[in-house]
Amino acid sequence: MNLAKNGDLASVNYVGKLDNQVIFDSTENREPLKFVIGTGSLIPKFEEAVIGMKVGDNKQIYINAKEAYGEFSNELFFEVDKSEMPEGVNLEVGLPLQLLQEDGSVSYVKISEVKDNTVMIDANHPLAGQNLTFDITLVDLKDAKDVSEADLHSHSCGGEDCSCEDDDSCCQDGDGSGCSCGCR
Repeated sequence: MNLAKNGDLASVNYVGKLDNQVIFDSTENREPLKFVIGTGSLIPKFEEAVIGMKVGDNKQIYINAKEAYGEFSNELFFEVDKSEMPEGVNLEVGLPLQLLQEDGSVSYVKISEVKDNTVMIDANHPLAGQNLTFDITLVDLKDAKDVSEADLHSHSCGGEDCSCEDDDSCCQDGDGSGCSCGCR
């Protein structure tokens, strides 16, 4: 049997839990997560954990907050004038928003407070400050150079299958915040 290594296309099923055992994400009732090992598309410790596994292997890993999505930071709160917010949007606490950065990337934030003329924005990742435990099962393994371009880019992480709800439990209602399955 082949052992997973950098450059392989891995398909895994997983359950992600917080320290309090709340499940924040899972591939249950979804397709397995597909990713190329070593590309940095997932939390590094998640990718590293798959290296050396063979199809059918199960593994539980613990990733501390600092190595997952970082510590919660008060420096990632900022105040924005309501006039700068999208028109027609009902501004309420917990509302997820997407911010287009100067480099073209998108950041996912949420409203943490609504004031008379401004809103407070929280740019922390929804899982910042959380230690994560993943139960991982390797279900398929291919050499990435032997698969189609479509297979290389098909994964459920951070796409329509993923969201974060107000309680920071991920991923059920589809806002695409990329908060699950170890996505960066």
